[in-house]
Amino acid sequence: MSTVDTHAPRPDGIRTAPAEWEEVERLFSLGGDAAGCWCQWFTLRPAEWKSHSREERKELLHGQFQQDAVPPGVLAFADGEAVGWAAVAPRRCYPRVEHLQLVQRSDRVAPPEDGEHWVVSCFVVARTHRRRGVARALLDAAVAFAAEHGADWVEGYPVDTASRPKATSSDLFHGTVALFEQAGFESVYDGVPGRALMRRRARENRTA
Repeated sequence: MSTVDTHAPRPDGIRTAPAEWEEVERLFSLGGDAAGCWCQWFTLRPAEWKSHSREERKELLHGQFQQDAVPPGVLAFADGEAVGWAAVAPRRCYPRVEHLQLVQRSDRVAPPEDGEHWVVSCFVVARTHRRRGVARALLDAAVAFAAEHGADWVEGYPVDTASRPKATSSDLFHGTVALFEQAGFESVYDGVPGRALMRRRARENRTA
């Protein structure tokens, strides 16, 4: 059973916990990009993505909760309601990652360090709770969750808003470079305009 804190709130009043399907379904049903993707963009190869309907993507995410012992993400709560989600899983669970130009180039320039690599692939924050620290709470929780389940490294592929100041919310589901920097991540490769591969050690966040 997970030991990621599900009770004590952060100073900003946000609680985090390993995700449960019912809460994720309710959060995603509020609309926005999540209702179309259901966090399957990285789990499906390009051809598979095109062949799956919105409902089929939803069922795939539901199946991940049913089949896997470890949930595929974490949730943030405010006033007892889920207001944010971050998907986090071993890199091998995301086949599309290997097709990303950013990852292909970075692996040639700076191959991944030895150890188990997990990826924080996307964020969903309810419109009513944006700019309130939810994404930062989710990223912190995702790193702790990954460390607890054996990750040595955690990485993400955020958007560099300094070079893409007009990026919309639909572009920022990967998170931002500033967000990852605040959480202790360092840039490994930024050779693709507007994006960066960022990585940090996870083990130091392992819960005792």
